[in-house]
Amino acid sequence: MCTLPTQGMRSIISTVSISPEGFLPFILLLVVIIVTVVIVVVMVILVVIVVVIIGVVIVVTIIRIVVVVMIIRHRALLPDPLTSGLCISLHIQRQGTDLMGFIHRKMGNGVDIRFWEDKWRGDNTFQSDFPRMYALETQKNISVALKLSHDDLLCSFRRAPRAGAEELQYIQLVKIMEGITLFDSKDRWRWSLEGCGEFTVASVRNLLDANSLPVVSSKTRWIKVVPIKVNIHAWKVKLDILPTRLNISKRGMDIESILCPLCEKNVESSSHIFFTCPISREIFRKVLLWWEIDVVMVSSYDEWLE
Repeated sequence: MCTLPTQGMRSIISTVSISPEGFLPFILLLVVIIVTVVIVVVMVILVVIVVVIIGVVIVVTIIRIVVVVMIIRHRALLPDPLTSGLCISLHIQRQGTDLMGFIHRKMGNGVDIRFWEDKWRGDNTFQSDFPRMYALETQKNISVALKLSHDDLLCSFRRAPRAGAEELQYIQLVKIMEGITLFDSKDRWRWSLEGCGEFTVASVRNLLDANSLPVVSSKTRWIKVVPIKVNIHAWKVKLDILPTRLNISKRGMDIESILCPLCEKNVESSSHIFFTCPISREIFRKVLLWWEIDVVMVSSYDEWLE
């Protein structure tokens, strides 16, 4: 084997070996690299967090905008309360009840009440009661306060009333205006169905019931021991509001026949089905025999109650 002398080996090792002071630059460089990497990672994490927060805020804002737009569209589709109220009032008026006729103006200072076109003195307007005087008026929307502040009623007329119908209407108008006093309070609406003048739903309900519900000769009898559905059915029989062929025909529906499908002899009404139809009477008789009750045939609801 080939070996190096010992003295030569030591000289080589001494030449290759590095002193501790020589490692310091490498350590500092390594520390700088590690710190830089940590800072970059932290900055990347912060950027990701900021981006996520901004994205969440944008999404929440978009959702809020969509919700607001949907609410606005939904409200736009909803009917206006005033328009709906007028439509309902017109529908009720077509049924024979004029709700607007029960609304009157109660006099205060007369500033908000129109002299000619509002109902404030009686049940009609001066425009309808005195059409010739209204035709002479130059200020059609003049208020009561302004009209009464003039020396006389002729101040706002385009000319004086002529003899005949115009003069007669003017004299009548002057008589009606005698004794009118304005008060130091605001004008307000008055609901004539209530003594206090305030509108109530109960007064409208009572009015509609009185005009639309049928009038019965006797009170309805509710028997506690009988099931409620039986009581309701008997009540419908008494008022003749069951969907019989006759009632369906009265409501405008086209049907082949209004005769009783059982006997085909008489019109199918509530009274016929339960009291006068031969088949119904025979069933009623057999039920009474089954219950061992004396057979007493009746021909109407009131007779059955008795």
